[in-house]
Amino acid sequence: MGEVYRARDTKLGREVAIKILPELFAADPERLARFQREAQVLASLNHPHIAAIYGLEKAGEIEALVLELVPGETLAEKIAAGPIPVEEAVAIARQVADALEAAHEKGIVHRDLKPANVKLTPEGKVKVLDFGLAKALTGDASSPDVSHSPTLTAAATQAGVVIGTAAYMSPEQARGKPVDKRSDVWSFGVLLFEMLTGRRLFAGETVSDTLAAVLRQDVDWKALPVETPASIRRLLSRCLERDPRRRLRDIGDARYELDAVEGGSDAGAGSASVVRSGIRPLPALAAMIAVALVAATAAWMFKPPPEPQKQPLIRASYPIGARLNTSNQRPQLAISADGRFVATVVGGSLKVRRVDELVPADVAGTEGALSPFFSPDSRWIGFTTAAAIKKVPVESGGVSVVVEVGGGVSTGPFGASWGDNGLIYYGARDGLHAVSADGGASQVVVSGSNYAQPQLLPGTRLLLYARGHSASGFSPDGEVVLRALDGGHEVVLTKGTSPRYASTGHLLVARTAGVFAAPLDLKARRLSKEPVLVAPQVAMLGSFAQYDVSRTGTLIHIPGSAANNPVSLLRRVGASGAAVPLGQTRREYSDPRVSPDGGRIALHLQDQQNDVWTLDIERDSLTRLTFDPREDETPVWSPDGLWIAFSGSARQGDGRRVFRRRADGSGAEETLWSLPEHTHVTDWSPDGQTLVIDVLHSVNGSDIRLLELKATPKIRPYLETPFDESSGRVSPDGRWLAYRSNESGRNEIYVQPFPVPGAKVQVSTGGGIQPVWSRSGRELYYRSDSALMVARSKPGPSPSLEAPMPLFKDAFARTQGDGHTSYDVFPDGRFVFIESIETANATTANPVVIATFNWQHDLSARAPGRSAGAIP
Repeated sequence: MGEVYRARDTKLGREVAIKILPELFAADPERLARFQREAQVLASLNHPHIAAIYGLEKAGEIEALVLELVPGETLAEKIAAGPIPVEEAVAIARQVADALEAAHEKGIVHRDLKPANVKLTPEGKVKVLDFGLAKALTGDASSPDVSHSPTLTAAATQAGVVIGTAAYMSPEQARGKPVDKRSDVWSFGVLLFEMLTGRRLFAGETVSDTLAAVLRQDVDWKALPVETPASIRRLLSRCLERDPRRRLRDIGDARYELDAVEGGSDAGAGSASVVRSGIRPLPALAAMIAVALVAATAAWMFKPPPEPQKQPLIRASYPIGARLNTSNQRPQLAISADGRFVATVVGGSLKVRRVDELVPADVAGTEGALSPFFSPDSRWIGFTTAAAIKKVPVESGGVSVVVEVGGGVSTGPFGASWGDNGLIYYGARDGLHAVSADGGASQVVVSGSNYAQPQLLPGTRLLLYARGHSASGFSPDGEVVLRALDGGHEVVLTKGTSPRYASTGHLLVARTAGVFAAPLDLKARRLSKEPVLVAPQVAMLGSFAQYDVSRTGTLIHIPGSAANNPVSLLRRVGASGAAVPLGQTRREYSDPRVSPDGGRIALHLQDQQNDVWTLDIERDSLTRLTFDPREDETPVWSPDGLWIAFSGSARQGDGRRVFRRRADGSGAEETLWSLPEHTHVTDWSPDGQTLVIDVLHSVNGSDIRLLELKATPKIRPYLETPFDESSGRVSPDGRWLAYRSNESGRNEIYVQPFPVPGAKVQVSTGGGIQPVWSRSGRELYYRSDSALMVARSKPGPSPSLEAPMPLFKDAFARTQGDGHTSYDVFPDGRFVFIESIETANATTANPVVIATFNWQHDLSARAPGRSAGAIP
């Protein structure tokens, strides 16, 4: 790497290291420019276990780095004296893993991790040197030449150093292939193995011999000391997978095994790998101060005691500071695996509260968030939106998209969780999906409908999830299922919803009375005790209970009733986004549709037997239009304003029907068509001859069909594709149909000719749902994650639309499900939106988060035993 001098910074009065770059690099302008760019990135690393870069200096022809001067011996020097005791080796490895994790989160890969690049200070602190300089000096070019290592390049005449560097290369690096963070994981495993054994894992007389050993030589597991814990053996086997696809994906996951050994919870020796769910709680979790309205405070004491079974049950609370969004029928809070952070959805964005701080922090870039969840290492927050799954670092910001959700998930995933295998699991209409937390394509892991809240049990291939709940509310007949991903065998554990697994070994599940818990025997795959109530009266939004549990065992929940009914107001909204009440009647509104003359609104009222009503705007008077005991929804007006068509469940048997009735309520309703699938009526053509209908299939998403209102009605397909299309709206001139489709991999708005489809035009570019035309047809509106967008049309015979622009921030309620549209346009260009204002339950109108500690310690005393094979 060049010559290194000890020096003194006379300006700041500190000792530093000056690393003069080799002339080979300093004389190459292109390489030097790349190095300067990379050095700027590396300078952003600020971590206690990473030697800092202070600056880049030039003096004449000399280029030099100014580095933190780290005293002490290198890890190579320490290993030369013999094997390092397991406890000390684990402590060193823990700090190295922390350093790698911090760098990987910023996209920086070390590429040259080895004992010589790890310093041990006299105080026992670890410092990793030369982060990322391999890339800074040599770039990313792939070739069979092993000069990817700067040590190989700069010390090519020193055979011992060359062979030493080659010994720590990953197989892909040795082959000259591009590398990523998994290459550092391999080198970390080699380094840990060498600390424990006192000898190199891969050795040879020449560079070629050493690289050949890296590529082909079996790992000598017998060389590990007999006292090596099983968890460390398991960790080494995952790090030293030659296939990077099977290797431990994130170095942060290594901390769990290292933590367990440091804390003494997995100190047993042996090479047998065991399934283990326990994660050692943090040594201490200072205090969580709860600010009450009367300025009272309460301390959250979080230090695990020596004998936890003797500790009393403790509860503490703090206010969220805003009402729950009751139209967001998703989990709206989460606690990190280590119990140090609580995330909540407030005002459509995320807030994160450290438990040792008084004030929560806003998380920038999370507008449109529906549901949060944490990574297993507690460093990332994942969250769902109506169209995507995203992630953001807990303490540094910077939102990135994991996957655009398609396949019929236009209103967001049905619960999501982050597995310790690097995959994020989420529920969709066609089943349970998995996607890499690093991004990529998702795959269906469990096919079927009505599944939600999946969670991969730590250290296993067992998936926990809820089955059999309706989208609109809690079902007492819902089941909690445990499924083996290898083989597909599944068992029903109990009744309830929103299951969670705590690393204390307990299954938690929500029921009408609150959150229940019971010990879960993973070997037998059954509950060993009857579930016991641990958190009474948990708030329910739809079928999702508002609670979570950390791996350390802290239970948090929002109290409330299982019968929470959202209450909303209609708002008249101008083009600037300014909103005024549209009447004072508070109900659970859905699917507002403005009459052709603008004087009335047809509505679906979910709090009144799911019937269709009309609102006289001037009189602020609601009139019920349908009375049958079935679910009627998605009303649309005929062009002359005399009729309202709607979809409804069949009076007998399965399936749906399309009805129409006079808007004044006179006469009997008429059945226009019957279908076996679930349907929504989305529009009535301007000539009055055709109804646009969404047909929702249980697996293949939804299609758009046209019901022609002739003397003998006839239905025909408009769009039937492998993709998911819905929300069709006909332009006022009757020539075009705007609709939503996920054919690009995420929800976007398209326009095609009507009534016969043809060449299509994609309107939205950053995701979109719920298209609505203005009455003039000169504007097409749709909803993005955070704004109401408008695309204005250009004159011409074909659909020519300008680039869409945000009209105003859209924080109004969003009706769940395909085919629903929760706003409409008046003839004068203003809008009607639904605004959720509160719930019928006061605890969710002014919610607090309650934390429960030590709930598991007396659980066995309160839970009676159960007979083998019984299912509660």
